[in-house]
Amino acid sequence: MSKFYGDIARDYRHSFTTGFYGGNPVILKFKTKPSEKVGLHQTFKVHREITAKDDAETVSHHVENGVAVKISCSDNQVVSKFKFNNEEGIYEVAYKPKDVNKDGKSLRLKHNSTFNADTKVVASTESVKFGSGLFADAKVGLSADYSW
Repeated sequence: MSKFYGDIARDYRHSFTTGFYGGNPVILKFKTKPSEKVGLHQTFKVHREITAKDDAETVSHHVENGVAVKISCSDNQVVSKFKFNNEEGIYEVAYKPKDVNKDGKSLRLKHNSTFNADTKVVASTESVKFGSGLFADAKVGLSADYSW
């Protein structure tokens, strides 16, 4: 549990805010699910940075913003996620066919693309996961990933 007995704006040496989660004195999260197929999530994290320049310290506060949108369709067989924050954007789409995912078998196809805002590079990964019941509670599975 964090305790704070001072002014966040004047806490230059982090003497009051060292016990906060992740060094962030303020974290705001908003989640909503307007329907069964759509979910929205937004996060704000405020943190302080101290920069030393010419024998003087400058204190500034930064806000990290994160947004996530999750959309599902076809009886939750196809799920798309869009995640954006200050550093990167991520797009994921996953497919779990109902006609295969029964009787102890499971199949999942997934695409993931990540855009790094600093380097302007897009990295993508394709993955396939298949599993089947071997006997009793034992299962065997196969996972293959391809990054490009």
